[in-house]
Amino acid sequence: HQPISFRAAISDAPVETDGNGKPDVLRLTVHVNVAIAGAYHVYGTLQIGFSSSLYAQGDAWLPVGPGVLVLDFDGFQILGNYTDGPYVVDVSVSEDVSGYWIATTHTTGAYPFDMWDNPYGNLVSPIEVVPRDTDGDGEFNEVEVRATIAAKVRADFYVYFYLWLGGDYLTGDADETGGPGTFSVSHTFPG
Repeated sequence: HQPISFRAAISDAPVETDGNGKPDVLRLTVHVNVAIAGAYHVYGTLQIGFSSSLYAQGDAWLPVGPGVLVLDFDGFQILGNYTDGPYVVDVSVSEDVSGYWIATTHTTGAYPFDMWDNPYGNLVSPIEVVPRDTDGDGEFNEVEVRATIAAKVRADFYVYFYLWLGGDYLTGDADETGGPGTFSVSHTFPG
């Protein structure tokens, strides 16, 4: 006699937790039928691409009948992997006393990686591109690319800049300390 079984499909949804309008966690809701009341544990491994995994776990004391267990995956960690969904999640549920467990696999929605909140700050659109004629000959000698950061806390921000030139590109970077509040960082590319 099994103490627990899956009752319905696992659902997933982005959840915003800090009031700024961007989701902070990817929440999986695991629906189960409980035959033996007790402490249950849910574990999840979210696969991002071919080489990265995120882990989440949750616990609940569940009475006999329909029950719900929740897994929250950190949206900032998803953001940091630069890979759009859908993601495959291996889910297992175990019962505390007997050690009985069940497992399944769930595929999430197709969430873009950049939808998740960054707890430190976010880039603000638009990015400014300012061409300059530094020697007065009527031709541009350099281009400044300027990004604005809305920082939630005072922190060091490292920004990469890519300037596309047809089939090639130039790279640059800037390292600035700022926040909380809005401030700009820039990089100047030679013409």
